[in-house]
Amino acid sequence: SELPELPDARRARLEKEYGLSDYDAGIITSSRAMAEYFDAVVATGADPKLAANWIMGDLAKNLNEDGIDITKSPVSAERLGKMIGLIMKDTISGNIAKKVFKEMKGEPPLSLDAKLDILEEQGYRYLFISNSDNLGARPSRTLAQHFENTGAPFMIEVARRTEADRKGGHIVRDAVTGHLMLREMTQVADEDRADAMDIHKHPFFNTNNIWVRIDVLRKKLTEYNGVLPLPVIRNYKTVDPTDPHSTKVVQLETAMGAAVNLFNGSICVEVDRMRFLPVKTTDDLFIMRSDRFHLTDSYEMEDGDYHFPNVTLDKRFYKNIRDFEERFPYGVPSIAAAASFEVQGDWTFGRNVSLFGDARLKDEGHPSYVPNGEYVGPQGIEPDEWL
Repeated sequence: SELPELPDARRARLEKEYGLSDYDAGIITSSRAMAEYFDAVVATGADPKLAANWIMGDLAKNLNEDGIDITKSPVSAERLGKMIGLIMKDTISGNIAKKVFKEMKGEPPLSLDAKLDILEEQGYRYLFISNSDNLGARPSRTLAQHFENTGAPFMIEVARRTEADRKGGHIVRDAVTGHLMLREMTQVADEDRADAMDIHKHPFFNTNNIWVRIDVLRKKLTEYNGVLPLPVIRNYKTVDPTDPHSTKVVQLETAMGAAVNLFNGSICVEVDRMRFLPVKTTDDLFIMRSDRFHLTDSYEMEDGDYHFPNVTLDKRFYKNIRDFEERFPYGVPSIAAAASFEVQGDWTFGRNVSLFGDARLKDEGHPSYVPNGEYVGPQGIEPDEWL
C-alpha cells in the first residue's frame, strides 16, 4: 500500500503548490489531522492562503476555546470551503464571513440585523416579502421601480375583493394615528363581522406581498430592540391536523403585514389578481391543478382572467391532501365551463370528467363514483341523453 505523506514532504508540497509561507505550512502540517482538514478545504476550490488563514485563525481560536481537537470541529471542511468560496466571489466580506462562521459552528443564528448587513453590503436597498404558498408572488421590476419612486418606507400589494375573499385580511386606517392597519378576520368582533366582510365597504384585501426599505426596517428594529411589536393572532386547532378529535391547541402567530402600522407614510398599491394565487386549502389546490392554469416558460402559473369558480369540497372527505389525492386519482375534472363547484359527501372521480355551470354533487350517504368521461352540472351527473 502507498505510504502516508511525511510531515516534511507535505510541508514542502504546501509551500510549492500553494505558495504558503514556511511559517504557515509549518503550522498546518504540525498535526496530520490539521493537514488533512486543510487539504479537504482546498479540495472544495477554496483559495489555499485564505483556507490557511481561517484554519489558523478563527477555527483554531474556537477549537481552543472549546477545548476540542480539529477532528471534532463543529464546522466541516466542506462547509468552511464553501464559505471561503463566497468570500472569493465577493458575495460576502470578511467581516460578514465571521458572522456566518459563528452560525456555522452552532452559535445562535444570525440576527435579522446581521442579515440586513449582508444585504446592504451587496447593494440591496429594498426587500420583497411574500407567503411561500402564494404561487403568484414573484419579483417585479415595475413594482420595485414604483416603490422606489414613491419614497415610501413600506408598501403592501392589495387586490380587489370578490365574494371568495370576504374572510381575508383587509386594510383599514387607524382613526387615532391615521396609519394604515392590517385587520384579519380573527381580530374582528362578532358584531362587526358583517361590515368587515362587505366587499363594497372594504373593496381591497391584503395579498401579503410586501415591499420594505432596508434602512427604515433597520431603524425600526433598533427602536424596538430587534422585535417588531406586532399583534398576536389566535387560531384554534388540533395537535394532529388530520384528526379533528385530537387534543385541541391554540396557535399563536403574527402577520408581517401588520407592520404597516409601524411605518409612517406606508402605502398600498393595487395589483392584478395574478399576483395572488394562494394554496391554503384543497379547494385552492383543486383550482391550481385544473385546466384553468398552465405553466409558462418562466415557470409562472398563468390563467386567462383570474376570475375563478367558487370551489367547495366537503371537508369531511377532502380537507387533507392524502384524502384529496385518493379521490382524484386521475387529476381534477375540467372546470373550463364551470361557474362554481360544490361536492357534498364522499365522491371519487374517474378520468376526463368535465364540470359546467354551477356543478354540484349531493351526498348519497355512501362512497360514490363519477365514471370516466362524465359531465357534472347543476343536477349532478348529467344523463347521457341530455348531452
